[in-house]
Amino acid sequence: MLSRLFLVNFIIFSLCCCKDAPKKRRLKKQNVTVSKNNELVFIGKNNLSFAFTKISQGQASINSWDFKFNDTSNKELLNITNDSLWKYTLDKLTKLKYEKACNPKLYFDGKTFSFKTHKDGNELNWEKLKNVVLSQLNRPFKTISLLNEGVYKTSEIKIDDNVCSEIISLAEKKSKLKFTFTDNNFKYELTGADLSKILTTNEEMKLQIDDSRLYSYLNTIAKKVDRIQGPISFIDASNTSKVISNSELGHRLNIQAMMKEVNKNFNANSSFEKEVIYLIKGVPSISLTSNRNYIEVNISEQKIYFFKNDSIVLSSDIVTGRNGMSTPKGAFFIKYKETNTYLDGPGYHCYVRYFMPIYNGIGLHDASWRSSFGGNIYTGSGSHGCINLPPPVAAFAYNNYPVGAVVICH
Repeated sequence: MLSRLFLVNFIIFSLCCCKDAPKKRRLKKQNVTVSKNNELVFIGKNNLSFAFTKISQGQASINSWDFKFNDTSNKELLNITNDSLWKYTLDKLTKLKYEKACNPKLYFDGKTFSFKTHKDGNELNWEKLKNVVLSQLNRPFKTISLLNEGVYKTSEIKIDDNVCSEIISLAEKKSKLKFTFTDNNFKYELTGADLSKILTTNEEMKLQIDDSRLYSYLNTIAKKVDRIQGPISFIDASNTSKVISNSELGHRLNIQAMMKEVNKNFNANSSFEKEVIYLIKGVPSISLTSNRNYIEVNISEQKIYFFKNDSIVLSSDIVTGRNGMSTPKGAFFIKYKETNTYLDGPGYHCYVRYFMPIYNGIGLHDASWRSSFGGNIYTGSGSHGCINLPPPVAAFAYNNYPVGAVVICH
């Protein structure tokens, strides 16, 4: 009897254990699993979208997520903090291209001033977006329109703001200024409609002269005043007399200096009348022959020579334009000088400490990225046309040869 009772109790105990075990495991699984229907979606401009689905709930904001970006890529992010989730999202977002918000732009139609309307663009304020994203992670999941969350940068000024009418009034007054350059018996006046055409507003909504349009205007004067001198005779570093037919030398206006003069007087509300400013006013042949003062670039030798008072004061190996992008040959001069700037072109964006252009954007500059100069380097890995100099040599050229200094490339 006791044996039978023991057997019955054992069977009941075993059945209870078998029944409870799977129930316990299911409960544990339910505690860490969240339905993938609980999706947090953010939708913005230009079809921007990103979404989070919580895969598992951890402790202290350490969770696992399924991340979807612009419906084109998915990533499972396991056991990460909310801050790490934001950093991953930010990395994806910053790789997109954005259009900046723009304030209204001043426009002159030939008779009156007006403003082209502002643009809000689609640039994001990252700090505001971060706050929006992180504040939603622990709330019931839903779809959120970023357009309603104030995370987009907007133009500070709207076209109907008072500042626009104030600028138009100021532009009308400024257009009455008169800037006159004279050359012998000729006068070139920048005033009225011509001046109005080159007025603009910058990003801070300040009235100013558009330098690119001012340059174009002064360049039309240069085409009337400039007189090219050539062919050019010179004596090179080997004391050989040579003639070069391609020349940029002669009587050449200093457009940069004239631009500064116009801008200075424009800001001071002051009209003026003065002679055109020359960058180089003829080339005394003596400076290229018996009392040489110029820079010689010998492309075939890959050498540069600096002359002062008929003596070579410095020479150096260089690297010039590669095959297909050869450095132009001719008698040129330093157009202007820049320091701490970037050179941009197809496939490159490089910082240089010293830049001295001589012809169509081609010039002398340092090339700190090069470990060697001279020889046949230029044939395979030469420049895009510029004359690459060792940094100390570029510094010497910048500090010792002024704007207008002659540079002969042959």
